[in-house]
Amino acid sequence: MFKPLLLSAVTLASLAFGTAAGLATTGLVLQPSGHAQSTGAWAVSPDSLNLNSHGGTRTHVCPPGGSAHTIWGAGDYTSDSSICTAAVHAGHINFANGGRVTIQINQGLSSFAGATWNGVTSHSYGSWPRSFRVLGAQFVQPARVIGADTNLIDLGIAGQAGSVHSFICPPLGSVTTTIWGDGVYTSDSAICAAAVHAGRITASSGGRVSIDVSGGRQSYTGAFRNGVASQQYGPWSASFSFR
Repeated sequence: MFKPLLLSAVTLASLAFGTAAGLATTGLVLQPSGHAQSTGAWAVSPDSLNLNSHGGTRTHVCPPGGSAHTIWGAGDYTSDSSICTAAVHAGHINFANGGRVTIQINQGLSSFAGATWNGVTSHSYGSWPRSFRVLGAQFVQPARVIGADTNLIDLGIAGQAGSVHSFICPPLGSVTTTIWGDGVYTSDSAICAAAVHAGRITASSGGRVSIDVSGGRQSYTGAFRNGVASQQYGPWSASFSFR
């Protein structure tokens, strides 16, 4: 859904003749809706994720080094506002470090007041059918360079279920390390080899990946994907998957 732009007769006439004179005269500032913003995690809104269940919650990762995108409201934000920018505005994270943000989807309001908080200016708007609030955030660890065979056990994070981590994998050339699982991998599987298997990076280039650490499973399915064969396995105490 896009916010309608209420243009004056003078502005409409100017636009019809292909000029910007009407905009300059009226001082109208065209603000894109959340759907019109550039792609990327920092531009994501609840609407772009098709979140419309009132009272439902969702966690979204805002990577480090973000930039501001348009938001409407203060505390309560329109559902096409940038989740990450709203989290900065509300004081839960900052652009430099980002974080894992949890929001709650709520019913719409008859009006949304703009405000400047924490160095971010939000815009005012009238009635909008859905809104959201930022419930909280967790810091996401900066990406660290790991080796081709590094796994969660090596890093000492296999027991940190619920945590999010980012890594930079080197070019692998070819994948020779054994991994177990398909989509969800055992904690002793090499992270970079699993990333190739999951299609997040290529063996020739490597690259940055983000993972969710989770608890163990009773079984892990093997599969051949992206030139990499993974093995099946039974119960294992800890797992990970890619974001």
